[in-house]
This record gives sequence, C-alpha cells and structure tokens, in this order.
Amino acid sequence: MNLKLTYILCSLGGIFIGLSFNGGGWMLLALVGLLAFVFAYLYNSSRESSDSPIPSIIQRNADTTSLKTARVTTRTAVIEAIENEYVPEEPLVDYRKTQYWKTVDNDLSRALGDELSLLAGIIPNVHSAVFFMLRSKDETFFPVKAVGEGASKINRQAQIGSSSGSLFSRLLRPEESQILEGDLNGAKTLQIYNQDLPVRSVIAVPVYNHRKNRNGFLMLDSLQMNAFQNVSPKTLARAASVIQTLCSKLYAAANNYIQQEQYAVLYRYQKNFFQSMSVKDVYRHIGEFIKSNIVFDRMMLISKDLQDDDKIKVVLCEGEDCDYFQGREFSINQTGLLILALEKNYAIERKFTPKEYVARFEPSERPNESFRYLYALPSGMTPNFAIVLERSIPESYSEHDKSILQTITSTAGFALERVLQFEKGKDLAMRDGLTGLINHRTMHEKLYAENLRAERQKVNIGLLMMDIDKFKSINDTYGHPAGDEILKGIAKTIMSEVRSEIDLVARYGGEEFVVALIDTSESGLKETAERIRKTIEATSYNIKQKLPLNVTVSIGAYLKHPNGKYSMAECLKFADTALYKAKEGGRNQVKEYLESEPDVLVQDSE
Repeated sequence: MNLKLTYILCSLGGIFIGLSFNGGGWMLLALVGLLAFVFAYLYNSSRESSDSPIPSIIQRNADTTSLKTARVTTRTAVIEAIENEYVPEEPLVDYRKTQYWKTVDNDLSRALGDELSLLAGIIPNVHSAVFFMLRSKDETFFPVKAVGEGASKINRQAQIGSSSGSLFSRLLRPEESQILEGDLNGAKTLQIYNQDLPVRSVIAVPVYNHRKNRNGFLMLDSLQMNAFQNVSPKTLARAASVIQTLCSKLYAAANNYIQQEQYAVLYRYQKNFFQSMSVKDVYRHIGEFIKSNIVFDRMMLISKDLQDDDKIKVVLCEGEDCDYFQGREFSINQTGLLILALEKNYAIERKFTPKEYVARFEPSERPNESFRYLYALPSGMTPNFAIVLERSIPESYSEHDKSILQTITSTAGFALERVLQFEKGKDLAMRDGLTGLINHRTMHEKLYAENLRAERQKVNIGLLMMDIDKFKSINDTYGHPAGDEILKGIAKTIMSEVRSEIDLVARYGGEEFVVALIDTSESGLKETAERIRKTIEATSYNIKQKLPLNVTVSIGAYLKHPNGKYSMAECLKFADTALYKAKEGGRNQVKEYLESEPDVLVQDSE
C-alpha cells in the first residue's frame, strides 16, 4: 500500500507535467505535477526513516561518524542558507558532525538540482535556473544551486546586496514582488556570471520563510528576448515555496537527530560524573563534553579555591591564552566580569564591540581584544564553579546550547558535592582533627610511597622529628585549651616553612611532629630544621591569656639516602634518637643522627 501511493503520486505528476506542454492555461498543471513529485519524495523518505529518528540519507553514516568531529565551524553554502531560514537569530553552528552535514548537503544539492531541472525542462528557452538564499549576517543574496547551460559560468562567490547595482538587488526591497525583464542588454546588470553572456530575459521571484520574511529568490534567465511572457510569476513563486519547504524539512530532520544524539552523549557523561571519585575527574569530564559539542575559541572552568575562599582559580582552560590562565588564581576582591558572575551567582552574556576589552578577572591580566562574545554560567552549588565560553564572533548561543550547558552544569554540580563529601570523609580519617595535619598512620603510608619514588629517582629524604619543650608544664599551668592553641599555632608555623606541595608534615602524637623533606641535601636538611626552630622560638602564640606565650622545640634530624641499608621505619627511629639527644643536650636545638655515635635514650620527654 505504501509503495502504491508513491507510484500513484509519481504517475499523476508525470501526467500533469505532460499536459502542461499544451501551453496557455495548461501550464498551471506543471505546478500541480511538481507538487505531486515533491509529496511522493517526502512520503517515501518519511516511510524509509520510520524506524529511525533521522532521514535515510543520514542513517547510512550514523554509525561511522565520530562525535569528536563536532567542532566544525566551516559550513557549506546550502546548510548555512537553510539554517538562516530556520533559525536566523540563533545559528546552529555548534556541535555539528562533519559527515552528517556533508550527507545532508549532498541530498539538498541533489533535491535542489532535480527541482530546478524540472522547472527548466517544462518552461521553454531557459538558459539557467538559479536558487539564491539570503545570508542574514550581511543581508546579501548568494547562489546555492544552479542548473542549465549557464550553470558552469555562475560565480559561486557572487553577493547581491542592496547597494550592489544588480538587477536582483531590487528583490531586497519590500515593495518588489517580482522581476520580469524581456529585453536586457547583457549580463552585466545581473552580476552573477563570471563572464559576459547575451542574457536577454529574466524572471525572478522572492522566497519567503515560515515567518513571512524574504530569505531568497528563484531566478530563470534566457538568451532570447521576451522568453517568459507566458510564465506566471505567481506560479513560479509557488514552485520556489515548494523547493524552500523541501530544503527546510531535510535540514530540520538532520538537526533534530543531532540534538537527540547530543542528549544521548550528555546522559553518558552524567553517568561518568557520578562514577568519578575526584574533583579533577569531574572537571575533566565537563571539558571533554563541551569540546565535543559546543564551538568556542576559549573555554574556562573557574571555581572557588577549595583551600582558600578568598581565591578564584582557573581549574581548566582550552583555547587562546590558556598558557597564561591555566591554574592561575585571582582574588575575589577584584571586579572582573567572571569574578562578579561567580560571586553574585548569575549567568553573564556579553557582546563586545571590536577592540573592546573588559577585564575577566583583574585589570592587570593579559587582554585579548579578538573576543566578541562571552557566556558565563555558574553552577550555584558548593563549591560554586562556572563554565565560561568565549567566541570571536558576536553571535549568541542558541537556546538549545544554553539548555545543554545548564544541564551539564547542574549535573556536574551535584557530582562535585558528592565527591567533596566523599573526600571530606576520607580526609577526616587521614588527618588530625585539631591541627589539620596528616596523622600518624597516614604519614607512614605516604612515606612508604615517597620512599619508593625516591629510590627510583635517586633522591634523598630528610626526616625531622620534633617535640615541644616542656609541653606538660603548659597544660598544667594554662590548661588543655591553651595547649591546643599552641599545637595549632606550631602546626601552622611548620607548614609555612616547608614546601607544602612537596614535603610532608604530620602530627605524630601528643606534642610530637614529623616532617619529611622530599629531595633535599645535607645542608638543606640542617637549614630547614634550624629555620623551623628559630621561627617557632620567635613566634608568640595567643593562648587567650593576658599575654601571648613563647615556646621552643627540640628537633632530631636524619638524612635517608637512596638505596641505603635501612628501612624507613629504622630511619624514623634514628631521627627520634637524635631528638632525645637534643632534649638531653638542653632543648631548643637541632641534633642530627650520626651512625658513628652511640644511641642515647632519654626517659624525660619534657
């Protein structure tokens, strides 16, 4: 039954077109025949694609197309033309897959060619039949398809604007509904050919989109005078409307499929988010999704620093100037656009005039005046992060793109909250609750890993074991809350004197602290130990009494060389032995363990 209907429509189309050759009023049947062919084509296409969300012309390549080809900014002429008709204010230039759009373009080109050839065949004396579309960004017509003897001579780069002086520029005027000329003096006034041709007759009608706006025109020309006197411009306009509808339907079907594919990919990334167990993984997944689906010239993910609420950090950057921005931190006290978006928690969308630059973070940052559009979308969660996209063209993202970005931001925000809760629980098990330093057990685990790496890289590890002098007397005199303040203050002082991103600092138990200096020397070990001792001695700690309190520490040191004969546990005992020697020698001093000296055990840890 389905095939029969297709055959019936095609047969009727052939009959009507055949009758139109009788001329006169019979020529109106040509349009009816053309419509029959179009409906047969559309019906057959929809029947073939009933099991798929995309037309059969696209399905052939669906399984072989890689999502990573999505960042394509170069558009074919037909696709650009049809998208201007379909969404002129929000160009769908993003998330495109090359093979899909190449296939659609080929199909559109073939369909346009068939329809134009049909028109040229039923209307006598046609030299060229050309379909023009309006490029919205500069309000110019340009040819997207041409058939006939003159097709090879059409200038594919021709642009017909309101001030071009071309005969067809009249179609940009709202009062002009057609062009019918029967005695032209050549092709110069047409401005569509690469050479002068003796074109004597032209008929052209505007094409209207579904918003009733002109977005193209259909043109026939002839080398004979008055060749189109018997052709009705209204009939030609209806044919142009049919062609336009066919193109739009094919484009819309392909675009709908790509949007469905985007949501499928988004679903997979959402699963990745909730399988991630680190903040870095979540940010990485966000970046990968955006790179595969949204066109940008620079993409940044910015977030409040997890360790310092007064800092905003660029955690991920792709595109221009990322060598400058990646990993950089900025104070929240600055007045840049992105700091405002993150602090006030609202989306920012800005278009910039040429050479205009508004600071993103701070006035002293590296400027880039080539960007004409910025879109920043905060998550509104804890920790608050924002996706920032910038482009060199002043065109907004479509509502579809913004919806995709909103979804990915919200999902990633929930995933980050979950990851942070997990890391917080894990961190509580690893750290001392009072000082925030890693605890005894965690120190041994990290020292084991660092020792393996030091053995491979042939570097030293310096060990410092330190104890607060007369700490028991402090607790007895001022109470345990005062002792807690001293412990917290000394932990902070030690951290300020080491490389926090490399070295290890632990509260080892009671009033004891252990420091592991990764990749240090004999002199570096002694220098760091003395610097810590002197800084603690010179620091006054607020114990919430009338006067602050000064304390001292004794330090034992040992330098572990790679491939040594002693284990890490034995080396810690050597540092501990040196600590007891420092206390035995009068406290407030540094002693290094020397294997040639006998061990001295000191019972009094005061």
